[in-house]
Amino acid sequence: MSRSPRILDDDGSFKIGDQDQETKNNKLDLQPESDLKKREEELKLVKEKAQRIEGGPVEAHGDTRFYEVRSLYCLSYNNCLRKKIIWLVTWNYFDHFITFVILINSIMLGIKDYQGRLEGEEYVSCWNENLDSIGLVLSAIFLCECVFKIIGQGFVLHRNAYLRDFWNWLDFFVVLISLLDFFPQLAKYSSLKILRTLRILRPLRSINKV
Repeated sequence: MSRSPRILDDDGSFKIGDQDQETKNNKLDLQPESDLKKREEELKLVKEKAQRIEGGPVEAHGDTRFYEVRSLYCLSYNNCLRKKIIWLVTWNYFDHFITFVILINSIMLGIKDYQGRLEGEEYVSCWNENLDSIGLVLSAIFLCECVFKIIGQGFVLHRNAYLRDFWNWLDFFVVLISLLDFFPQLAKYSSLKILRTLRILRPLRSINKV
């Protein structure tokens, strides 16, 4: 490929073909600035991608934890409500309280009156009715814990999300079953009664606390 002739003009500037050398130099001077802006945009995209993978930093109890940037696609990690929820669910005393509630729930399963299974549905136990009332309170506590952790940690997408922990899978399953306690009219269905018996899996959560 032949080069364009270099011509010396009267004002001392070179011409390359029909293009003035001075004009070309001006374009070359502008090139690094455009490259810098382009690199800044690329760096910004890389940081945003890394943040989506790593998560947003949240400080709680002297530690910095990384959670999903937007929990449930609506609450960012800078959201004041979400920060307070994360502070609560990562508080040691909150964890101890949940363990205590699990212990109470386990004791209630052991002291329940199962005479009705022998005598039929016509058997009415006042003791069991009182236990069921207490069970509603415990189920509400477990439900609140589940909702708080989902809001704080995210549901499933981030690596530190709620359902990325096996024990939380068990917890989530038991919480869904416990929702049947709030609809006593569904107790007449035998298939749902079988699901309610799976609540005995809840004490297994205490293994994770040890």
